[in-house]
Amino acid sequence: MVAVEVLTPRSAGTQYDELAAAVEGALADGNRLAVALDGALFADISASLEDLDIWGTPLWGGSLPRAQVDAGPWMAFPDRRPVNAVDGLPKAPENIAADPEAHAAFLADAASQLADSESRPADGVFGAAGIAARDAQDTRAVLSALIENCVPFSPVFWVLPPRKTFVDGDIDTDVSTLRRHLRSLNLILLARRPRPRHPDASGQEEVAFRHADGRAMAVVASLLRPDQNARLLGPAVSMFAVVPDGAICHDGTLSHVVRLDREPTAEDNSQDGLQPLSLDPQQVDALGDARASELDVAIARHLSRAYPEINEMAAQDVRRRASELRRIATSRTAFRADQHIADLVEILWHYGASILQRPDIKVCLSRKDWSQERKCAALRRTLLPPATNAGIDV
Repeated sequence: MVAVEVLTPRSAGTQYDELAAAVEGALADGNRLAVALDGALFADISASLEDLDIWGTPLWGGSLPRAQVDAGPWMAFPDRRPVNAVDGLPKAPENIAADPEAHAAFLADAASQLADSESRPADGVFGAAGIAARDAQDTRAVLSALIENCVPFSPVFWVLPPRKTFVDGDIDTDVSTLRRHLRSLNLILLARRPRPRHPDASGQEEVAFRHADGRAMAVVASLLRPDQNARLLGPAVSMFAVVPDGAICHDGTLSHVVRLDREPTAEDNSQDGLQPLSLDPQQVDALGDARASELDVAIARHLSRAYPEINEMAAQDVRRRASELRRIATSRTAFRADQHIADLVEILWHYGASILQRPDIKVCLSRKDWSQERKCAALRRTLLPPATNAGIDV
């Protein structure tokens, strides 16, 4: 059984209390924590992890340019610290240079050990020579620093079961298992929805899923069925995504944490043959509504200011109607920019959806030699009162 829980801060002065409590609770019973971070939200995610002395690895790789890899999702383990392979080599005995044969043998052995450590996978999943474990006290200190520094960047915390439940109980097994799982979330399948240029809504389209951004993860997780949540969690016993206030939360205020919990099964450690997470048409529509929620609020606010008679309606009814008209605008026209959608919603509020079938309006919307900006300006001049021609500020 999977439960979705939203944790809200008790006061502005304790904005990290819920997250700290969730982290502490996750560490109970020997569980371990991994953190997914969206590199696109950091100026230099490698440097940020290095400053925190946390071992991390990108989840994009292959032949992609370094800048693109750095801007993608990353996985970090607060209970691991990076170790330079050279640090593990034996120290040369004093005065060894006086014995050329012994010196040569020592250098050959050191070179062999270094070559062995560097022959491990180059994508960041290293063995014991690349990472070292931390004790519980040090791990909690690092987690505290991570919370203070990274909450503004919407991290996603993954709670792993005790190491003994993984095959072989190896220091690398949980790293590799979670990494394979998170990489399998890099893409998501969305059911196609009808659009003016693509009326056939059959089939699916594969798109990138920003699962390392807590805001995106929180929205998607809230839409999933229990079986989909099990696919999302994979080998983890739970996950919680941090959603800060504001676009990137420059003041560090924590808005809420969306958390999933469930009982893991024996099959969850294997990702062999798994298909990407898939959203059905209703979930895709709900995802669009969630992404457009701020736009709906802006439209409703403008309409209430511009048209005093609307204030007789309840605020929630104004927003609900604005959302309905926004869905009509996106499904029946090629407009995609927020400002253009907002302009069209205002027109639909006055005239209803039937206005889109009026011959002169159809001609305007279908003109290929006009930009969307020009189409919107023409529609506003033709259909809206002069006092509102400035449009909605979104």
